[in-house]
Formats: sequence, structure tokens, C-alpha cells
Amino acid sequence: MDRMRTPLLTSLILLVSSAAASAANEVAQANPEPAPAGAPAASPPGTAAPAATPVTTTAAPPTTPGAATVIKDAGGPAPVIATPPESEPASITEVGLQRLPAYAYPEWELRGLKHGSLWLTFHGMQWPYMPSFTDGHRFVIGISGWGWVDNAYEKFKPWGETSSADADRLRYWKQQARMLLRITPTLALDRDYFIQGQVELVGTGDQTISRVDTGGADTDDLWLRVGKWRSWDLQIGRFEGWEVFHLGMGLDFNTFERIGAVGQGASVYQISFYGVTDNEFRPQGAAGNLAAHYYPFRYLRFEMLGTSGSLGQNPAYGVRPVAIFDVGWLKLKFATEYQNKRGLAPTDQTDVTSKGIGGAV
Repeated sequence: MDRMRTPLLTSLILLVSSAAASAANEVAQANPEPAPAGAPAASPPGTAAPAATPVTTTAAPPTTPGAATVIKDAGGPAPVIATPPESEPASITEVGLQRLPAYAYPEWELRGLKHGSLWLTFHGMQWPYMPSFTDGHRFVIGISGWGWVDNAYEKFKPWGETSSADADRLRYWKQQARMLLRITPTLALDRDYFIQGQVELVGTGDQTISRVDTGGADTDDLWLRVGKWRSWDLQIGRFEGWEVFHLGMGLDFNTFERIGAVGQGASVYQISFYGVTDNEFRPQGAAGNLAAHYYPFRYLRFEMLGTSGSLGQNPAYGVRPVAIFDVGWLKLKFATEYQNKRGLAPTDQTDVTSKGIGGAV
């Protein structure tokens, strides 16, 4: 049985091959292709073909965008002509991911002693600074962050021999830790204009504090900004206003030392200054900021910041203009502010206005 099936299968293969070759020959005669360079010209119909000459064939070049491609169907209908698009659209827009380089932290003028507290303050300059260095668009997602872990020892020893003084004699250890991941997507339009966003996600080591306590928030910055590099911008969201009074290291924001001599269970108050800090720090609660920044010269810059929303249970609004004159070794800062809080319910007669003026050298 096997000996009979082998010749039969071979005959079928030869029959199919002959039919395919015959059909291909008919299509080739109906659609003659130009002869390759160096090959003899084809004989006209009805004349004898010359002796065959060996011809070396090469693969056809790839089809270029926009060129028509003929798809032949032997023995079928007329050839189908497919025209590819001029350009194939990408399924995903090209995006760059980078750790923020040194130039993202601008220093138009000397910020301060390197690695010192003033060096960590940008004095109103646009940062992260992520322009396009060509005349095209550039979409980059910048990754940066910081963190610290600190052990603190605190001891309270009030004077007196009363029972209340004895109850206030405390000593304890406290470990504080805070780490932050900063994500900054930036679309730079040519060399000058940009659209930028930023979110700072916070991890807190002390799990006994709540989101409303000092250092307990899980988000610091959350803003959008549009403008022109080193010229102007508009910013909206959750962010800090420009700093006027500088406390320096050892009293860093969100640290145990910043709240001062406050024992366990006592009310916590941020160290502050009368006048221009009510609208400086990131607003707590359902409130946000809107700011316009203007940079007429590299050594002179202005901020007009407005705050609106609910601070705690009180609807509030405020305004805080700041001017900074900065020539590196000398920085002059001036600000004034106004804030008003009202009662939430019609029966709540709360009406608190705070205002002030201040400066620093």
C-alpha cells in the first residue's frame, strides 16, 4: 500500500506545480514587467524567442510610503492596487524618562553656600527647569526626590514641686522619617514655551500621626503650570509661595524640632512670623493656589499669589504679592499679604481678617 501511495502523491504534486506554473505564465504575459538591466529585450508576440540567456535576479526593494503596490491573484479578478499612507502613525507617542539633571535646578544667581540651607531654596526661580534644546517639541517625565531619617531625644524638666510639674517631666526618644518621590511631566514647545505638571508623593515614617498633623500629609506639591522659560508663567494647584523669612537647617519644615518645645499630647503650632506666612505654606484642607510669576531680569522676579477654598471649616481667600531682588551674594525680599476667613453656616458669625507686610535681607 505504501509503495502505491508514493507515486500517486508525486503525480499530484507535479500536476499542481504544472498548473501553477501555467497560470503564472499567463499572468506574466498579461502584465509584462520591465526587463532588468543587461537582459535581452522581450520578443514581440508571434515571433520566435531567442535563446535563453542566464539572468541574475535580485530581491525587489522595499515599498516606499505612498507608492502603489500591485497584488496579483493568479486566475482571479483584476489586480488589486493598495496605496499605503504617507506615514504610519505611531501607536504610542514618544516619551522620554530621565532622572532630573543638574540644569533642572536653576542657579541664575548664586543660590547659597553649596549644600547649605539657602542652596536648597530656589528664591522664586522656575524649577524644575526642563526646556527643549531644539526647535521642536520635547515631552519628558522627570523623576527626582529626597528623604531623611532622624532620631530625636526630648526631655522636659519644669521647675517647681507641684503635682502638675511632676506630670510634665518627660523624656523620650522619637524617630522621624520622611521620603518623597517627585514626578514632573513637561511638554517643552520649541525653546521657549512649556506646559508642566508636578506631583510629590510622600511617605512618612511615624505611623502614629494623621494626615492633618505636621508632616502627615501624603501629597506635597500637586500643580500645573504653563508659560515661557525665564519670562513668565501661570501656576495653579497645591504649592508653596515664595519664601521671605528663612529659618535655616535645624528648624526644617515637617521636622520634630520645627514645632518647638511641645510635649506629647500638647497642641502643635508651627513656628511662624507675623505678617507674611498665612498664605506662604501649602494650604491645608480643600483649598488651592493660583499664582502669576514674572521675570523681567535674571536678578528681579515677582509673584502674585492668590488662595481660595476652605481652610479647616472656614471658607477663605487671600492674596500675597512678593518681590525678590537677587544678585547672588545679596538677596532682598519683600512681601505683603491679606487673608479673610468666614463662617460656613449662616449662624456662624466668624469673620477673621489677617494682613501684614515684611521683608528680609
